[in-house]
Order: sequence, then structure tokens, then C-alpha cells
Amino acid sequence: MKPALRLVLTFAVAAWVWRLQPGTWWFISAAAGGVAIGLARYLDYDVAGVPAVDLALPVLVAVCVYVISVWTHERPAWDQYFLVIDQSMGLTWGLGRFYTSHLWLTVMGQLAYGGAPFWIAVLYLLLPRAERATFWWAIVGLTLACFVTYRLFPAAGPRYVFATWPWVEPYVTPHVVMTRAALNCMPSGHFSWSLLTFLFAWRCCRWPVRLLYATFCALTFVATLGTGEHYWIDLIAALPFTVAVYAAAHRPWKRWYGALRRALASTADPIARETGQAGGEP
Repeated sequence: MKPALRLVLTFAVAAWVWRLQPGTWWFISAAAGGVAIGLARYLDYDVAGVPAVDLALPVLVAVCVYVISVWTHERPAWDQYFLVIDQSMGLTWGLGRFYTSHLWLTVMGQLAYGGAPFWIAVLYLLLPRAERATFWWAIVGLTLACFVTYRLFPAAGPRYVFATWPWVEPYVTPHVVMTRAALNCMPSGHFSWSLLTFLFAWRCCRWPVRLLYATFCALTFVATLGTGEHYWIDLIAALPFTVAVYAAAHRPWKRWYGALRRALASTADPIARETGQAGGEP
């Protein structure tokens, strides 16, 4: 393995390990994960002309999301509204109770949820080189888009707002609550990242990689709900959110528009010829 790639994986594993620690170690995880993804982009030997800012940008994005999401004073959150939306769809905290009661599932979930930077960096190295830049910008763009929606729909997650989570699910009259927890709930960033990696793996990689990232996506789905970090509506919202980012990264509408123009042209040409021949007859 090239030394550069070993360095990438070192930072990715560091991000994974530090993410499993409690409290403010999440900041180190975010920074290390950003470094891993940035290095994977910057140290790709066969990509020429990559600007140095590519190395710093994922780190800056991770730091900004963390610093701006976590404040020292209480802020309003919409958690009770999201809980009521879940309950109106018949979606409860049963998965959270099952997750916290089974150690094997907790361990597997943390390997996926806490290892998101690791899996993102690894997929970058597994993708064809023609797709790496698109994947890199899609990850950065998705993170920035999550930051915007966190501000528009502030919520912390049930484990931070409801003291009885996950054992006793309250039935509340929804109102804004105040919390000091990070408001990074809507939509689920981890599930969005895992879904985006799965879409790229499905498009560009062979079956073993597809199955690996399908498993990663499924375990992240379970862990986001099982850890109480998110509501069901957060994951539901992440689906169109991530698909939109994926579509924007590949700009499929240009291909569709081009195909439509060619189809219309091929249809119009015979009509024009027939019309012209008919008009030319005495």
C-alpha cells in the first residue's frame, strides 16, 4: 500500500476510535475524519492539479458544523413536534429499546455510526478515479446542506430531551423546548452519508463493495434510531435530501435534456421532410 494511502487510513481509523469516546471527543473525531477524507482527495497520486484547499475544506466543514451546532447556552428545539409526527405515523421507540438491550447490535451499530469518516474515506479509494472528484464534492455539499437544515429545523434527538428515553414514550402536547444539546438532528447526517456512499457504491463498484456499503447503510439506519440521536422523521427526510444531492452531483438532467432533444429532433426531421416534399408538389 502506498504511504499516502496508509496515512489516509490512519486518520480514518483515528476518527473511528475517537468517535467511540464520550463527550467532547466528537470534535477530534470530526477533525480526524475531515483530514482522512481531505487526504484521500489530496494524496491521490493520479489526480493532477488538485488545489491545496481540498485538504483543508473537509476539516473546516467538520469544525464549523461542530462549533456552530454546539453552544454553551440554551436554545429552542422542536423535538416534541418531531416526536408527535413519529407517533402520528405509528413509529415508536421500540427499536431504541431493542438496540440498547442487545450488546451485539450496539457494537455493530457503533462500528457503522461511529466509523462514518472511515467508511467514506475507504469508499473514495475504492471508487474509479473518474468518480472520485464527484464523490468528494457530493460529501462536502451534503455536509454543508445538513448544516443549513440544522438551523432551519432545530432539534437535538430524543435521548437529549426526554428523560424516559427509550423505556417510556411520553405523549405530549407539542411545544418548543429549551436545550443545551447540539441541534444537529434534521435530517440525519450520518444516515445521509451512509445512503450517499451506498448510491455511489451501487453505481460504480462491484457486488462485494455494494454489499459492504448496503450493510453499512442498514446498520447506520438502526444505530441512528437505536442511540436516540434521531427521530424516524429525520431518516425519512434524509431519503429525498440525499437523492437530491446525489442527482445534483451527477447532473442527470443534462443527459435527460440531451436525450429529449435528440428524440424530438429525430421525430421532427421526418415530419419536416414530408412537409417539405408535400409543399413542393404542384
